[in-house]
Amino acid sequence: MFVSNNPLNFYAPPSSSYRIETFHELQSALAERGISTHNWVKSLGDLWREIEDGDCNVEIKDGELLRTVEEVRVRCYFIDARGSKFKLHEDQQIFSSGKARCRNFDYIVEKKQFGEAIETAALRGLQEELQIDTDRIELIPQSELNDIKTQESPSYPGIKSTYVRYNFFVQIPEDQFRGGYQEEKNGKTTYFSWKKC
Repeated sequence: MFVSNNPLNFYAPPSSSYRIETFHELQSALAERGISTHNWVKSLGDLWREIEDGDCNVEIKDGELLRTVEEVRVRCYFIDARGSKFKLHEDQQIFSSGKARCRNFDYIVEKKQFGEAIETAALRGLQEELQIDTDRIELIPQSELNDIKTQESPSYPGIKSTYVRYNFFVQIPEDQFRGGYQEEKNGKTTYFSWKKC
């Protein structure tokens, strides 16, 4: 694994008024604010799993429920023997509930666990989502695309979420290239395919 121009993490989570640390606290915080889980794409169990696994931080800040997620985006390219260039796209996600979601991502995205290096999160994402060997993968930072955005969570409507996003691109070696990829994880299947640039 190679990393070019290793960027420094540019974000520190905000100081919290009160951090949610138990499932009961999470349930109570939602109920007190009248936030229903019925229209969520993911479940209450999914959110709690994210908290337990260190994939996000949920806190009560100024009376409001705030979810903070640090994520790594990796744009994947492949150049074939004729010099044609392809870019990997996420086609759709299918949940065990039967719900489908099309995010139109032209990158893979992996939640960074708190305390985890962004490069480690990027490589883990490639391994988990594409099932590829990352020993010869060179991560090229795209630091100019890094940003922070706060909005209502698409997965958990009613909860404000701050997304801290780090970006890389990679060229997939020929021996790791497949016509399509799919990842099955936590009751969700994500499908990826290549599109010619």
